[in-house]
Amino acid sequence: MSLTPRADNAGKNYLMNGAMDFTQRDTAAVNMSGTLNYQTVDRWRVAFTGAMTGTPTSQRIASSPNTASKYALEFISRRNASVSSLNMQQRVEASNARELAGSTVSLSVYVKPETATTVRLILETPTVEDDFSSLSAAFYDQTRTVTADSSWQKVQFNGISVSSATNLGLSVKVQMESVSGTDGSTTSHSITQVAMMQKGKEVDFARAGRNITEELQFCQRYYERSQAGEFFYNLAQASGSQVQRLAIEFAVEKRTNIPTITYAKISGVANIGPTAGVSTRAVLASFTGAAGTVINFDWTVDAEL
Repeated sequence: MSLTPRADNAGKNYLMNGAMDFTQRDTAAVNMSGTLNYQTVDRWRVAFTGAMTGTPTSQRIASSPNTASKYALEFISRRNASVSSLNMQQRVEASNARELAGSTVSLSVYVKPETATTVRLILETPTVEDDFSSLSAAFYDQTRTVTADSSWQKVQFNGISVSSATNLGLSVKVQMESVSGTDGSTTSHSITQVAMMQKGKEVDFARAGRNITEELQFCQRYYERSQAGEFFYNLAQASGSQVQRLAIEFAVEKRTNIPTITYAKISGVANIGPTAGVSTRAVLASFTGAAGTVINFDWTVDAEL
């Protein structure tokens, strides 16, 4: 399935999965590292910086400031005396980001801090289109102070002048910095309803997709997981030594022509592979095994920026 863009940009949120609706990778708490990477909620890379006691975790939870959404991303950490921060980043593909070049945007986010923190927004562009391994100096870097209040608070960054280099893509980093509290104590900081729109004033949250189904399709353009334990009957094979092939069609056309596909939890067959025949729409999986065998397997396909 290919995706149809909006006819206009009115009220369009340029950040996907801002309400943390989808967690194709993992729904349980996952240990964070000092390097931004994809762990739990779709389209968001997370990391921590600075020294902490133990390892911080991130996990989607059922919590929200209002009826516009249901979920949030929760960070659990144990502070020590060093300055530390909890970070999340979304990489906006050039095909979407170029609409913002030279325009004015505003970004809003809800945070639920157990202890006082500073919310920092950093906007950067890649030096090569859709290659985020090298970023230009930030064209926007501002902070907002949030008091300790274990309740949802809206943080707003208004009237941001967007760099013309955004036609190469856009990196949006939201950080909760200088997390305060008693050294060694466990604290919770949650975030949800992240929205960036072409407006010069405060924005209200809306999903990137026109409905929840389209929001999932947007996420699946970059990453897709099969239904647990997909299976089929290997009826055509006469010999265990013969190689058979199965076409797996993706739910949504992928961003890149050569996405990475991974197979897991395979039963009824020695292996599945290689990844020859991968395209934006499908992969041709090969396998060996006895005729009549029920083959079960899971797969993921990754086309993230």
